[in-house]
Amino acid sequence: MRQVLMAKHRKASSENDSVPSFIMDNVFRFLLMSIGLFIANAYVKEEDFNEKLYNFCKKWHKRCDIIAGISDEELDEIKNGNFDGFDEQITEKIQRYITCLWIGSGEMSPNLEVDLDVVQTFMPEVLKCNGTRIYGKCIEEVKNNGIEPIHIAIWHVERCVFEKDPENFLMC
Repeated sequence: MRQVLMAKHRKASSENDSVPSFIMDNVFRFLLMSIGLFIANAYVKEEDFNEKLYNFCKKWHKRCDIIAGISDEELDEIKNGNFDGFDEQITEKIQRYITCLWIGSGEMSPNLEVDLDVVQTFMPEVLKCNGTRIYGKCIEEVKNNGIEPIHIAIWHVERCVFEKDPENFLMC
């Protein structure tokens, strides 16, 4: 796709001689790189976690990682919204890790019941306005679609949350 865009850009820039093509090429590359960096860092960073969330994530990441065996690279892919592209075995490990965070910690029941007021106490300030509303909507969507078993349902909740607000996506 990048080659097609560059070819179209070169054709357009050759028709417009007011700006040398090598400058336009560099500007175009810079814009593509900037967009890529923005998209690659679309989730809430750990340094933005409040103390309660930081401690929660530290504690439950250790526990759930022991159970699921997820790698840091796999977790980073999910934080960046890359839910696809894993083989079936890795996908299930990631699903079980996320399930452990929610169910193991007691923040969600096996029938997807969540006290969103309690969840909000963990959320960084940037998420308090919109975050719990998005989680509530996504949980309802998954419930209404009858998605089962629980690790698949929670996986769909997380995907839904990312799709609705990728810049404020939260993952321990």
